Amino acid sequence: MEFITIQRKLVVKQIVTEDFKKQAMAELQNALKQAEVEMDDFEKKYRKMITEFTIKNLPQADELKAQFESEKQRKAALKHQLSEQFTAASKLELNTEIVQSVIEGPYDLKLGDNFDKINRQEIIIKDGLVVEIR
Repeated sequence: MEFITIQRKLVVKQIVTEDFKKQAMAELQNALKQAEVEMDDFEKKYRKMITEFTIKNLPQADELKAQFESEKQRKAALKHQLSEQFTAASKLELNTEIVQSVIEGPYDLKLGDNFDKINRQEIIIKDGLVVEIR
C-alpha cells in the first residue's frame, strides 16, 4: 500500500488586526443585545403563563417555576459568557495570533511522512486571507 487517507485536525489561527477586532466586538455586542431581548421576551411569557396557572389554580405552576428558573440560569450563563468574550476581545493585542477554529480534513499519509509534523500544521489568516500554512 502506497498511502492511506486519514482525517487530521488543522488549527486555524487569526492574526488580530484592527478590522478583525472591531468586527469581533461588534458581533459579540449584537449577540449580547439579542440575548437580552430573548431574556426579556422569555420573562414576559413566563409571567403571563404563571399568572394564568395561578389564577386557574393549576398544579403545574410549581413545575413551571422550576423550568423557568433553570432556563433563566441557562440564559444568564450565556449572557455572562458573551460578556466575558466581549471583554477578552477588547483586550486583544494587534498582530498577535489567536486560535479561531480547529477543522478536520483528509490527508494522504505515505511511508516516511513525519506524523508529528502532519498533525501540527496550522493555517494562518489575516483579514480573511490565508497568509501562511505551517
